[in-house]
Amino acid sequence: MTFKKPNDTLQTGNVMIKILHVASFSGNIGDNANHYGLRKQIAKHLGEPVEYTELEIRKFYQNYREPDRLRFDSSFAKLANEHDHVVIGGGNFFEIWLENSSTGTTIDMPIEIVDSIKTPIFFFGLGFDPYKGVPEGNIEKFKKFIDRLYDKKIHTITVRNDGSHQHIERLLGSSYLGKIEKVPDGGFFLEIDSPSEKTFNIPNPYIAINVAKDMKNLRFIGNDLGISYEDFIASFSEILNGILFQYPSLELVFVPHIFSDLDAIHDVLKHLKETHRRNRVSVAPLLHGEDSEQEIFDIYRKALFSMGMRFHTNVCSIALNTPTIGLASYPKLNDLYHEIGFPQRVVSVNQKGFEKKLHPLIFDTFSSRDSIKREYGHLVLQLGQISDNIFQKHFG
Repeated sequence: MTFKKPNDTLQTGNVMIKILHVASFSGNIGDNANHYGLRKQIAKHLGEPVEYTELEIRKFYQNYREPDRLRFDSSFAKLANEHDHVVIGGGNFFEIWLENSSTGTTIDMPIEIVDSIKTPIFFFGLGFDPYKGVPEGNIEKFKKFIDRLYDKKIHTITVRNDGSHQHIERLLGSSYLGKIEKVPDGGFFLEIDSPSEKTFNIPNPYIAINVAKDMKNLRFIGNDLGISYEDFIASFSEILNGILFQYPSLELVFVPHIFSDLDAIHDVLKHLKETHRRNRVSVAPLLHGEDSEQEIFDIYRKALFSMGMRFHTNVCSIALNTPTIGLASYPKLNDLYHEIGFPQRVVSVNQKGFEKKLHPLIFDTFSSRDSIKREYGHLVLQLGQISDNIFQKHFG
């Protein structure tokens, strides 16, 4: 499966379904994996060839100032009405911290625009959380937006299985659980179709690792219970040095998902032993664009297990039957693992003493790989059934 440019088509039949897809298409390899799973599900339930028109969500951001900036305005409504379906997501677009948004979120779609759109909208697997703050009035603005969408009876509103449903119940009230459904993230349905084997290939057993530095001040607060980013890097690197000493044939492969991950990887590498850096450490390429998720997530697929901070490091490893250890430096990752029933597989690495939990979990993962893989296989099958029910209702 590939991501087609705007107005490209998948020529698989005579009837062409036109879908307008608003999401992040550039700059984060995890988004590519999410879209892969989403479009795989759409194709399964539509049963018709599809033409996608892609709109980059970053061009709708309030801080985007380029001439090609987009808005959820009458022009967007007109374009939406020229398509058979509109899909918005997946992504963390239901964070409710934006003060000057009509909905309090990135989806700054006024009520009059909602009313003018006659095409069914599928809000797919959006993240809803209060972790960046909730300005006064944003809850009510968001409720009005959801109420109007729900009243139209043609739209489907879903949040991803990362704790968003619990936040909705707590902040909006239990009545909204009937208006907003929970769907598995598209990354849970990633498959590796045709990795090239030439972009990146490690013959020895390895652990795939992702570390992140964006939102540094939110990830590492450094309060009474927390630690600084610098303290995390020093402690985590010490653990990695110890693992490499204990397992002489083991290698480490660091996997960046966005540009700033390279900075975090560099910070870890500075703390590793020189002999390890020279002989037993690799860094995957920073890729983007069509099929790039195939190359990068194949690295996770082949790993003994993965350790990572990013959401899709964990989701896609699970999809590919690779054991995981979530390195939680932002609450969403803890929410994810609790949501899917594996809270024992995540460690809050921004807390004092995280090493006491992470170190034994690493060694347990070496010895429990087969059982973890079986448990993940069962989980993905269960999530597939949930996803099928929701997609069938909207696209069937």
